[in-house]
Amino acid sequence: MLKKRCLENDTGWNQALPYLLLAMREVPNKSLGLSPLALVFGDEVRGPLKVLKECLLKEHSSASKDMLKSVTDMKGKLAACWKMARESFRSAQERMKQHYDRNANVQEFYPGDKVLVLLPFQGNPLRAKFSGPYVVLKRLGELNYIVATPDGRRSQQLCHVNMLKLYRGRKPNPVCETVASVCTFSFVHEADEDTISPP
Repeated sequence: MLKKRCLENDTGWNQALPYLLLAMREVPNKSLGLSPLALVFGDEVRGPLKVLKECLLKEHSSASKDMLKSVTDMKGKLAACWKMARESFRSAQERMKQHYDRNANVQEFYPGDKVLVLLPFQGNPLRAKFSGPYVVLKRLGELNYIVATPDGRRSQQLCHVNMLKLYRGRKPNPVCETVASVCTFSFVHEADEDTISPP
């Protein structure tokens, strides 16, 4: 936004910044339904157009408001704004959850299942890899499991379902075993070539 404003109006970024910040703060947030200014101050910003509209619609009154009434009104407005924002945020969260749940796969593990666990590297907690296989000991609620990690720092680890993958070991291949038992290999030295007899 800053780049576009500076290129269009041929102004420096330091001159355009206050206007862009004001514009961003008065735009209603999609999740909350209210602008950041309304949440902080309980009222929308009075820009030049709003001031002009007020001047045209009513005569300028020199009477000042009572300070106590003004503070009470402001508290009431803030409370109403916060209530609206909480309700709007809750409904936005529900919509996002429904959207996420459409494509989510539910994973369940049972005690005794072998799993791979996403664990951080020793000395580098920002990197992680799947380790294991480990055995699921117990299920705690819908999303948490206790997994036996005998080679880790703790013998048992509490893991979220997103940190677990079902371990599927390799199945023995009977064809490979048969071929391995039929084929035999022998090494021959070059000096013995004349004494080799066909099998």
